[in-house]
Amino acid sequence: MLRKVPPLEATEAFLVAANARSFRVAAAGLALSPSAFSRRIQLLERFVGVELFHRTSSSSHLTVAGRAYLTEIGPAIETIRTATIALRERNRERRVRIATSHSLASEWLLPRLPSLIATHGIEVDVMVSRDAQLLRDRVVDLGIWGGTGSEPGIISELAASMDGVPACAALLANGSGPPGSVDELGDHRLLSDQVSRSLWPRWLEKAGYRGARPRIDDHFETNQLCNEAAASGLGITLCLPMVAERFIESRRLVACAPLRIPVDAAYHVHSLAPPQRGSTTATVIDWLLSEAETSLRRFNAWWADAAHSPRVSC
Repeated sequence: MLRKVPPLEATEAFLVAANARSFRVAAAGLALSPSAFSRRIQLLERFVGVELFHRTSSSSHLTVAGRAYLTEIGPAIETIRTATIALRERNRERRVRIATSHSLASEWLLPRLPSLIATHGIEVDVMVSRDAQLLRDRVVDLGIWGGTGSEPGIISELAASMDGVPACAALLANGSGPPGSVDELGDHRLLSDQVSRSLWPRWLEKAGYRGARPRIDDHFETNQLCNEAAASGLGITLCLPMVAERFIESRRLVACAPLRIPVDAAYHVHSLAPPQRGSTTATVIDWLLSEAETSLRRFNAWWADAAHSPRVSC
């Protein structure tokens, strides 16, 4: 018997793409790679036998047939989505879905989850994304990531201020030791991830750096990779609280200069609405904020040791 209904994953991708400015943006909303997302759209187009989108290198928009199809199936898919969310809510009393960045997930959140399970009996599903739309669509319950905390329609609670301290390996790849002052930073590769590429120029300006324009390598996809590169001796990273915790506790990263400068960003816990007191979500929010406070104290202690080191100077 021939299948008469297209795969639900393909129709879901169609609906997301119809409301996004490009396939790349739509793919991020579903936590898919652009190529995987395109395959879902192509599968649906083959199934219905007609092209649903006009595509360019930077955008996509519906064809006439695509608009007609959206009008017909949109309400039905929304009904399925709403019913599924309601069913999941009724059957997951002790489970919370959290969206976060890759680096914060792997370096900070995931290592802590066993204690949450042991203490509160709460399971956590982690989605790698910084898209606040996931909260608005109720795909996730909470988000935690770095930024300004300004998300329209989203409640953002400060978890930890984001101050930057230059850090690197105790011995660099060229055999030299770490720089000992701000002015010496310009003699080294400054490492940055793609999302945070503006942090180094901001930090250097606030630090009063007066040297030649430094070389900033910002091709690292995640902050974790950037810190790993620095810990391997490849350059200087801007060490931030929470996400660099395991690197500084293992002493794979040491401070290069005793300057701790705010980078005009912070970690926030994001939610769509205030959680009900005593609810599972409220418990997880309190736990996240408490763990962030603990991480900040550890960062403060690491920086205080560095600031009193005779090796570095302002």
